[in-house]
Amino acid sequence: MKSGNSKSKIIQINNQLFFEKSFPQNNQIQFYNEYFIHNYLTNFSKMFTVPLVNKDSKNLKLLYQYMPNTKYLSKVHFIKYLNLIKNIHRSTCNKNRNNLFAKEALINNNICINQIKEKFKNHKQNKLSFDIEKEYKLFIEKLETFFLNKLVPHLEKINPKSSHVFSHADSGIHNCVLDLNNELRLVDLEYAGFDSPIKQHIDFLIHPRNLKGSEIFKDWSNYFVNEKISKDDKSNLNIYNSLFSIKWSLIIMNEFLSERWKVRIYADPSRNTNRAKILYTQLKKAKLYLIASIKLLDNERFEELFSKSEIILISKSY
Repeated sequence: MKSGNSKSKIIQINNQLFFEKSFPQNNQIQFYNEYFIHNYLTNFSKMFTVPLVNKDSKNLKLLYQYMPNTKYLSKVHFIKYLNLIKNIHRSTCNKNRNNLFAKEALINNNICINQIKEKFKNHKQNKLSFDIEKEYKLFIEKLETFFLNKLVPHLEKINPKSSHVFSHADSGIHNCVLDLNNELRLVDLEYAGFDSPIKQHIDFLIHPRNLKGSEIFKDWSNYFVNEKISKDDKSNLNIYNSLFSIKWSLIIMNEFLSERWKVRIYADPSRNTNRAKILYTQLKKAKLYLIASIKLLDNERFEELFSKSEIILISKSY
């Protein structure tokens, strides 16, 4: 099965089906993060995620119970997803002391600024043997200029005040399964952990895989803005929303970086023959997220960020 950062497949043992997820050897952190976060959630409720059958630390493999009903997942389950997130928040509320943070959690703005600067540095030092390199480097320069000149001056004057909550991180029903009772459960916890609700809120709304489920955007926003995001942060949401759209633009361009590309190839070796086409498409998507970032800074409505044709392009995996 195709995945971004790990390899997964259905295997049969003693006439029983299981779901096996394996990580490349340089992704030990993600392997252990998923394992520990899985145990953390299971301690609160066995219904939050899928039963773990076996952990193979040497080969970085996790074996889960197989959920055959998952093939019936569709956008009608977005409401169930929101309710599941609410339930997890209620269960883990005020119990986040000494817990694992999500990958690149929003702790303070200076840390976030430095993380993004490091990403720009990696892209500027990156070398490509594809015709798209010049266009790619010009776009990186444009993206960095907007970040440094338009966002950093605002971010340096403020800091997030909202209490951290549990975040799925790569939020959406694409990282869920349906159990035998057609109840939703979380999977793909390699980046999950405690994070600012500011980040969880916007990450879901502009995630490429969620744009086709915009019917629940209002419900999602009402929950986070009214119940989870601090009053002190609400006047600055346009700044944070714009910031995380920039981060999404950079995430989409991970395929340009050789080390990240190796992980993509581990998950699906067939991608290597289509890299030039993939890079061209990813750059088109990244440009749309820069435009969205500019709109978000100006308080544009989420429903107006992308056209229908743009949503089709962004949400299409390769």
